[in-house]
Amino acid sequence: MRRLLALGALLAALALASIVPATAGAKTDELLKVQGMVGVPHGLGGATGAIGTINGAGLPWVIGPAKAVLSVDGSFELKFNDLLFDPNDPNVPANLRGTNTQASMQAGVSCLTTTGARVAALTGTFPVTTGAGAGDGHVEATLTLPSPCIAPIVLITNATGLSWFAASGN
Repeated sequence: MRRLLALGALLAALALASIVPATAGAKTDELLKVQGMVGVPHGLGGATGAIGTINGAGLPWVIGPAKAVLSVDGSFELKFNDLLFDPNDPNVPANLRGTNTQASMQAGVSCLTTTGARVAALTGTFPVTTGAGAGDGHVEATLTLPSPCIAPIVLITNATGLSWFAASGN
């Protein structure tokens, strides 16, 4: 019996030791790290593609490289390239394909709350390059997230925060 208690205590100590470095280490301030995003695909425009109260953009979009980091203190940084109307989708008017017409956007994180609702914490507006082959943006902000923030999704939205162009995923 003593051996079992000693073994249990040892296992508990090892489990605790494996947790402590994870919460005390230098990289623990990262709550969420995103290495890719996806543009609004055909079929997820409007309310059909809503993430909480933020609808999918009306036309299909694509996005190139995108990285986001959210820290436990709410610090948020997002950098992306090539956020454009889908150049290969026939539903996008020919004159818009492969372009970005949005000179400013917002970004942020949508969280599932304990009420079952999604709540988005968004940055203010930031500039995005426009024109053919453009769609590059970068923002740094501090977000006030709900607690707890369950199943966070990084979003890039229009300037009003009512429609999303890209979301975390692949």
